Amino acid sequence: MECVKRESCPTCNGSHHFSICFRNGHDDDLSPKRDTDNIVSAVIKTELNSVLLQTCAALIDVKNEQEVVRLFLNNGSQRSFVLKSTSEKFNFPILLRKENLSICTFGAKETEAKTLNIVKIKLKNRDDPNLCIEIEAVETEHISITNLPTPD
Repeated sequence: MECVKRESCPTCNGSHHFSICFRNGHDDDLSPKRDTDNIVSAVIKTELNSVLLQTCAALIDVKNEQEVVRLFLNNGSQRSFVLKSTSEKFNFPILLRKENLSICTFGAKETEAKTLNIVKIKLKNRDDPNLCIEIEAVETEHISITNLPTPD
């Protein structure tokens, strides 16, 4: 919303850069293909006392209504996590297995051994809600114990 560049995607006319367009290079078939290359991107910016984290917004269904959520992307994580409070709020289905993990969150001084629920989450593209993905995430009480302030 705060982007100063006001160009639209030449592929779909959406309000995003063409490099992250779901339709880019896929013709009209939006389903993933086995031979599709994986694309990883990173943004690095150095400023005094500044930390930038990769995030994105997605839609989730809440009792036949859609709500926008912000996802924190951590390409170094071995699992996907969701706050237990968020999981309970949206009533994500709990799968019939649990995960035994030793967890050390941002800012933590010690590792904690825990047995946690696995839930299924359906995420939708904000520009085209027909594009969706289901993921499994580990429920946890905290994602980070460090206060990460929102930048100006």
